[in-house]
Amino acid sequence: GKWINAAIDNVSANAYAVDFGSLYRFRPNLTFGATLQNLGTKLNFLSEGDSLPLAFHLAAAYVPARRWLASVEGVLPQSGPASARFGGQWQPSEVVSLRVGYRTDNLKDLSPIAGFSTGVGITFWKQELAYAWVPYGDLGDTQYITLVIRFASFENKVPIMKSEPAANPEREPEPKPVPESTSSPKSPPRETGRSEEHTSEL
Repeated sequence: GKWINAAIDNVSANAYAVDFGSLYRFRPNLTFGATLQNLGTKLNFLSEGDSLPLAFHLAAAYVPARRWLASVEGVLPQSGPASARFGGQWQPSEVVSLRVGYRTDNLKDLSPIAGFSTGVGITFWKQELAYAWVPYGDLGDTQYITLVIRFASFENKVPIMKSEPAANPEREPEPKPVPESTSSPKSPPRETGRSEEHTSEL
């Protein structure tokens, strides 16, 4: 969930919303995803309420080669025209990621270059520091700096049973323990006692 605050002059409004998403890996190099964003309450300014920008996103990511990634995304907002987004990434090394993208929802009353964006990501200690440049035509340029912190990885969570080493076929099997006798060695059987008494009488 998320909390949204907006202010106009001296009047502010609050709203609460949630995002729902799903991810499906069709093949090892092809993944599909879908999200529903901003499902929640309205922003109430005094007596008027404004709905949040509810939108449905459908996307796909494809890895054609080891260091290449291509993505496409379609956005269907509740109000307004639909839009598309395209992206690409190339990793010249395990540390550096070069990115480029294009989106059509920024082209209204702006030049075609307004939909273009580019950036770079630096990975260190499994975390990432990303930078992006997004031009908006006559409105100027926008700079984004993002720090991505990963707390855990699903691939590293291996069950305990699978982490045990396999048995060595060349190793000789260990001898099975011999079960202990239930009778006490200090007390001889009764038959032995009777034979000894018969021998002493003779």
